[in-house]
Amino acid sequence: MKILEFGAVGVGALAIVWAVFGGDISSQSANALPVISASFDYDAATTAYENGDYDTTLRLVSRPAENGDPVAQNFLGVLYNYGRGVEEDDVEAVRLFRLSAEQGFAKGQTSLGIMLRAGAGTHRDYEEAAYWLQRAAAQGLPEGKLEFARLLIECICNDKNLVRGISLLKETADAGHAPAMVELAKLYRRGMELHRDVVAARALLTRASNMGSGEAMYQLGEMSYFGEGVSQQKQDAARWYERAADAGYEEGRRRLGRMYIDGDGVAEDYERGATLVLESAENGYAVAQQEIAWMYLYSGNPSKALVWYERAAAQNYVLALIGLSEVYADGLGVEVDMHRSTDLLRRAAAQGDARGHLAYGERLVSGVGVEEDFDEGHDHILQAAQLNHGQAQFLLARFYHGSGDLVRIDHERAYFFYRLAETGVYHNYANMSEISRNQADKLAENELTAEQVARQDERIAEWRSYLSMHNNRI
Repeated sequence: MKILEFGAVGVGALAIVWAVFGGDISSQSANALPVISASFDYDAATTAYENGDYDTTLRLVSRPAENGDPVAQNFLGVLYNYGRGVEEDDVEAVRLFRLSAEQGFAKGQTSLGIMLRAGAGTHRDYEEAAYWLQRAAAQGLPEGKLEFARLLIECICNDKNLVRGISLLKETADAGHAPAMVELAKLYRRGMELHRDVVAARALLTRASNMGSGEAMYQLGEMSYFGEGVSQQKQDAARWYERAADAGYEEGRRRLGRMYIDGDGVAEDYERGATLVLESAENGYAVAQQEIAWMYLYSGNPSKALVWYERAAAQNYVLALIGLSEVYADGLGVEVDMHRSTDLLRRAAAQGDARGHLAYGERLVSGVGVEEDFDEGHDHILQAAQLNHGQAQFLLARFYHGSGDLVRIDHERAYFFYRLAETGVYHNYANMSEISRNQADKLAENELTAEQVARQDERIAEWRSYLSMHNNRI
């Protein structure tokens, strides 16, 4: 988890890089800015960092950080978080962010809160993340306010926190913070936490794009591509994606590349499209790296695919971890290594992504290349189901509707998970929803009493409400 990243990848995410202070330091609360020690040449360190001279940056920040300067500690934490000038080490990054945060530096508090929320370099702890992010927000740091609002809305969401998070998000957006405008626009587009309002979303994104936000430009491209609030205009979408790419937003570059590869709304130009995706990959964007890996793998070049899978997996991008696991499991250009394959799935599950939980859970249940552990595998599959992965919900239903070899047959639980799987999110399983519905109907008709069905329908409504508050998506 890179603490400087906002947006593109993921429950997670590689987009707008904010400075060590999170923007123009002259506009921030005085409480957010402790006095920088005389031994720390912050301007020189920042210049070296921006020029890509990480060895010089490291030399300039290390001693002040060791001497307890909270700004230098946060700066050094960023270097460890990204692996710039030092070997990447999230555990060390967390240690440094904590030292900075405990001295009251709002940016250090925000950095620590983000790492705690992601479980990067430390165990995932939403309550402690909320503690630090709330302290940063109280000091007036816009990034602290934004991240605290996100946490309230997405991770510890209930009616009270949802209202509080949206209010804080609106306050931060109204104050002119472009990333908050983008986040609020996403809620308006999604129409779950807020009433869907594409006009309001477009207005916010236009304002943020005029401030130079590449993510806002990308979101405007998405609205044009899907015809949200306007007629579908894929050529307009391509122009917005190109502007986003020029502003350094790599998902815009990748999406534009895909449009040219597929001839989707623009004249087909495979070479230009592949070049754009490759540029994005070379710029360090994990989604593009995984896509390049996939392209090499299916064009019969597994050795080059392996290079790109490894680069994306090094960033803990879930699909790359799963893809690389398959490479080692199937021996595609490498010797079969089930231990390495299973370890990659374990890392994928550790990211808190439904696909990672499901893949690792299935491996544990099967016992292929790993000691079989049904209970732990079941727990991971359940976590994927709780994140609305339809395939995980369907698999749990099959466990309880099965032969009784793995778990005791339980038609009520089977009915419960079949019903959830009707509306779960799937990848490449088009008719599974229909199969789930048919199986649930059969259980209701042949195996369950009306009282049992009513009891489970009540539980299903509660779960769907929960899933809705948590965006109802993988």
